Amino acid sequence: MDYKNTLNMPQTDFEMRANLTSKETDYRKFW
Repeated sequence: MDYKNTLNMPQTDFEMRANLTSKETDYRKFW
């Protein structure tokens, strides 16, 4: 069974990584 389609995860354009210093400007543009 493929559990990937059953999980209710948000679909965003951002990677799920903790490199906030390099992505902070993109987050500010997004909000």
